[in-house]
Amino acid sequence: MRDMALEAPALLALFEQAAAGIVLGFPDGHAALNPAARQLLGLASEAPVSALPRPALVNEALRGAAVTGVLAEWNHGGPSRTLLLSWAPLRESGRIVAALGVMQDASSCGDADAVRPTPRLSDEFYALIAHQLRTPLTPILGWARMLMQQRPDDPVLRRAAEVIERNVRIEVRLVDDMLDVTRIQRGTLELITRPLDVRDICRAVVADQRRWLEARPLPVDLNLPDRPLGVNGDPARIEQIVTSLIANAVRFTPDGGRVTVSAEHEGADVVCIVSDTGEGIEPALLPRLFDFSLELQHGAGHRGGLGVSLAIARYLAERHGGSLTAASDGRGCGARFTLRLPATEDA
Repeated sequence: MRDMALEAPALLALFEQAAAGIVLGFPDGHAALNPAARQLLGLASEAPVSALPRPALVNEALRGAAVTGVLAEWNHGGPSRTLLLSWAPLRESGRIVAALGVMQDASSCGDADAVRPTPRLSDEFYALIAHQLRTPLTPILGWARMLMQQRPDDPVLRRAAEVIERNVRIEVRLVDDMLDVTRIQRGTLELITRPLDVRDICRAVVADQRRWLEARPLPVDLNLPDRPLGVNGDPARIEQIVTSLIANAVRFTPDGGRVTVSAEHEGADVVCIVSDTGEGIEPALLPRLFDFSLELQHGAGHRGGLGVSLAIARYLAERHGGSLTAASDGRGCGARFTLRLPATEDA
């Protein structure tokens, strides 16, 4: 099985030549390390998974989870250093055949949140893996939608197609988050900005969330003013921010609760607020809620996702010249996320 995961010539070349530390962990408990990983970890080309930093992350990836931006202290026969770890499942013909790990040395950068350590070859490796993960998802999504159109009155078939579509969308989001974290760490994420109305984005995202919540007694209220809320921004990225905030609120609000989305002008800003009556957030967690770490994300790692969507959202807000903040009175008191973006002069 270890040979199967590296049989493609392009993949093998990238594995051997990548300047970033690349590790493949296999279900049989062994791991293969590229030269950069061997130098970084002080291990041989093949080693037991148990010898790797944070070996439990390998098992999570082998079960289908993706883990991005986890820090780990490492000292193996050399100086102590801080590593930045990312793991994702590697699939072949729909089966998970290995866990793909990317390891970077964050020690020399001081601030782990500002790490920019890997060269272009690592980007190409991530892009190749992301392509392999996403390619099977498009036909699955297409067939699921066709089933719903062909037999819309069959409740069992409709339910099955909806489950397939929902999980495909989750998988696509996992891959997109993985790529976004890589681009953010390297400073290569680009924005394509134009004038837009934040109300249009809020309406579209809320309508999409309501469609997925038809079977749940969880209303999503939308409060918007009559006049436009103009900003200069990348429509896809601002939609990504709003989607992350609403999806997060929905995820942590039980049935019978309520999610409210509102937007308005406030001084020189357009302010979008997503609040919920859900589980709330521990006060001690609030200052670190937007860190790129699975373990710090409002329980997201246990509810699906990489646990980095909020960190990505804040980064995107700041790239637009705005901000993203969170507030909560504690467990059981709900949460409130506030997105601020500079309003256009003619708004």
